[in-house]
Amino acid sequence: MDAKINNELQLDDFLNVTTVAIAWSNRRTQRVEYVNPAFVDMFGYTLEDVRDSNVWLTNFYPDEHFLHNVFLPWREQEDKRQDQGLPATQLELQVCCKDKRSRYVRLRYKLIGDKRLIHFVDITDYWVTSQRLKLRSEMLDMVVKGSSLPEMLHAIVKKVQDEIPESFCSVLLLDETGTRLVIGAAPDMPEFYNNAIHGIEIGAKVGSCGAAAFLNKRVVVEDINTHENWQAYLPLTREAGVAACWSQPVRALSGEVIGTFAIYHTKPATPSEKDIELIHFASNVASIAIENRRSHQALQQRAFYDHLTGLANRGYFLEQAESAIEAAIVNRHSLAMIMMDVDFFKEVNDQYGHKVGDMVLQALSSACEEELRSDDIIGRMGGEEFAVILSNTPQPQVLEIAERLRSRLASLNMVSDDQMSITFTVSLGVAYAKPDDEYSVDALLIKSDKALYKAKEAGRNCVVLEAF
Repeated sequence: MDAKINNELQLDDFLNVTTVAIAWSNRRTQRVEYVNPAFVDMFGYTLEDVRDSNVWLTNFYPDEHFLHNVFLPWREQEDKRQDQGLPATQLELQVCCKDKRSRYVRLRYKLIGDKRLIHFVDITDYWVTSQRLKLRSEMLDMVVKGSSLPEMLHAIVKKVQDEIPESFCSVLLLDETGTRLVIGAAPDMPEFYNNAIHGIEIGAKVGSCGAAAFLNKRVVVEDINTHENWQAYLPLTREAGVAACWSQPVRALSGEVIGTFAIYHTKPATPSEKDIELIHFASNVASIAIENRRSHQALQQRAFYDHLTGLANRGYFLEQAESAIEAAIVNRHSLAMIMMDVDFFKEVNDQYGHKVGDMVLQALSSACEEELRSDDIIGRMGGEEFAVILSNTPQPQVLEIAERLRSRLASLNMVSDDQMSITFTVSLGVAYAKPDDEYSVDALLIKSDKALYKAKEAGRNCVVLEAF
């Protein structure tokens, strides 16, 4: 009898001091009969919280699909295995703590009579590390596959939300002006909220993200309802049901702010050290995605667009022209090509210098983009020569557009660095093809170039048409 009491005391001592979370339940009644201090420390639940098996299972495993399709079948199979004398197996799973945070544990139990002696090993740190490595790998894979920036940012947001249940995350991007934030990815934030903050101007007192972008530092707002940065937006945040927002700047390698990563909560919340580590990690991964997309766009810009004017270069313009011809043939509509050349451009360069010559070409490009329609195609063919494609446009309207371009460019008045007034004119040659005409890109180029030559011969600063 004394030996039994002594053994029980030794067991109690062991269970009370071990750092392993331990519980035992009654196999017959399914009631939890004991949890040790390490269990309370790890999960926050006391014995009274989990004594009822329904409460235990519902709170611990809030994912009903996992509970009924993974955990309970595994437990039933494990009981059968151990009844047959087979060794115990283990299950890795996510559990919900009393404070609603998740832990990832390795669970194993041993049948002793009608008791299940259960122990839990916390593998949260290992799981988080493996998930973050997996996310980095997925990002690299998406980069290689050429995934869009929204797709990559969406994946990052979802992974972070998995680590902090009941949180909502967003990535905002700094626009080209560097003064406003636009939505990059916020898949689980209400649409009305995203619409309201899209394009918001940054500032030291503008919410969490606006302030983080403006100050280039992390801004943690634990309670939106009482923080000065959010007072102007309380009707919006209350409708959206958010009460805390932690925002981290997303920085380029240069240190320049290119966006923000935010974690929202539905209740006031103070970030832990692990939360800070997570938001810092998320902002770094978002930076990789954004900078990669920027690099890709820069390469595209160099490959397809003229560096001086920003217009399509010769190769890309001809590629677009081929597509326009195919569409015109299929849809049986007309097509026109305008070839445009700056008059006496060499004299401009000789008299004022190449810097002014570049200004002339840039001013011409900007004016043409303003005058042309959104579906018209314009490119720089080389030097001072430009070309335009007009699809499905009647011949009189084509001539009207060409004349409008000529007139607009002739009216431009630029001022050089030494305050000299500079004007210029252009000559335009138009090739016009009707739906039944047979033509190609080369034929359009030859025809419009011939018309341009005639415009030069006619005295320049005029429009000449050549039809097929």
